[in-house]
Amino acid sequence: VNMDMLANAAILATNFLAAIVLIAMNKRVFVYFPFPAALTAVHYFFSWGGVVALRHAGCFEARRVPACQTRTFYALVFSWSSGNALSNVSLDRNSVGFYQLAKILVTPSIVAFDALAYRRRPTPTQAAALMLACAGVGLTSVSDVQLHAIGAAVACAAVASSAAQKVINSHMQQIGGLSTLQVMDKAFPPMCLLSLLYVPLLDRDLEKLVSISWLTSESAMAITASAVAGFCATWFVP
Repeated sequence: VNMDMLANAAILATNFLAAIVLIAMNKRVFVYFPFPAALTAVHYFFSWGGVVALRHAGCFEARRVPACQTRTFYALVFSWSSGNALSNVSLDRNSVGFYQLAKILVTPSIVAFDALAYRRRPTPTQAAALMLACAGVGLTSVSDVQLHAIGAAVACAAVASSAAQKVINSHMQQIGGLSTLQVMDKAFPPMCLLSLLYVPLLDRDLEKLVSISWLTSESAMAITASAVAGFCATWFVP
């Protein structure tokens, strides 16, 4: 049991650190590459390649999605692909402080969605941990909050999509008997295709994107580092 607790703690810590690093990296990437939806697509293609490499290395075995979970899987693909794209657009359009405050809403939204969809409620210990996490993020964000109407609308959409994705992902793993990597292995191919559709819908200045005038050694390094952090944040999910 102690080893399991240590393993879970290590996964939580890795996920937490990767998420923090990812926010800072993405905000930095937007200086060179101001295309959040396109960056999301890069992340997905990179992560897909990483998952395929892990599968060929024997880290996990590919499994089919159970037939009874097909609709749930499609809902996961849509919420996952749109949630990350909208989240990156929110980070691009808002200050880091407001982005973090909006992310706080994901946690209670997950609890509410889980209760409504699957009638599951958190234990008192889980509720206390969630409240402490929300309070900690809130205290670190209050000094840099700038509100914009469009940015706020995008942030709300990102919160809803992200909460749905996390609950559905958990359901897929528990009911479908799939591991995190097995879910990623099946979800990333359609997510990559959907992410390309979001680019003309969510990104601005598409002419600059197509012209690749943004491509420099600095931008390439920043995008690659961001993609690595994104893969780690997705893989090490508790």
